[in-house]
Amino acid sequence: ALFSSRQLYLTALLCVLAMPAITSVDSAVVLDDYPQARKMFSSSLKEKDYLLALGSYKKVAGVWRIDHQERITGDVERYTFELPADVSAKAGFDHYVKQLNTKGANTLFTCGGRDCGTSNSWANNHFKILQLYGLDQYQYYGAFVIPREATTYVAVYAVKRGNNRVHVQVDLVRSTKNLDASDQSAVAQVFNEINEKGFYSIVAPSDMEVAVLS
Repeated sequence: ALFSSRQLYLTALLCVLAMPAITSVDSAVVLDDYPQARKMFSSSLKEKDYLLALGSYKKVAGVWRIDHQERITGDVERYTFELPADVSAKAGFDHYVKQLNTKGANTLFTCGGRDCGTSNSWANNHFKILQLYGLDQYQYYGAFVIPREATTYVAVYAVKRGNNRVHVQVDLVRSTKNLDASDQSAVAQVFNEINEKGFYSIVAPSDMEVAVLS
């Protein structure tokens, strides 16, 4: 059987969510704000359902819809920033991605520019923050997972508006379903091999390898 990388991502995510919680102390993921950025909005909610986008917005039957997303339950923190003048949306996006990489995050999905769909859809339909409505060609989105003892999912969206202001949205979801050390390693291995090779091989019960294609 052949599976797309997105199907494998879904499978790995479902495995993560099915894991029983462990009793270790929650090690919170902390990201540094962009230097001199202005925090416009912030919120913190306990045990909240969050829709993590794992695809871009596409027009289906005349309606813009996200082509893939997963519902995560956990503690949600949301931050909306305005970056200093002359800082690009790409620079703002990269600021957070670099931090996530140093924390061992695995990339679930990224897009840039018009490949993400319409900024209006991201701003008003997905994040529901009007100030994130900007220019389609200057937008960047990424979804990431940090498979620690307390699994954290992170969504980052950066966009340049028509008035040249750049806004960044950072959402962190600390899942109530956690991983132990061996599970963290297994999930990380799957994501890393897909990102490096474009596929992941699964040994079937018959000892025959089944290639998972990207």
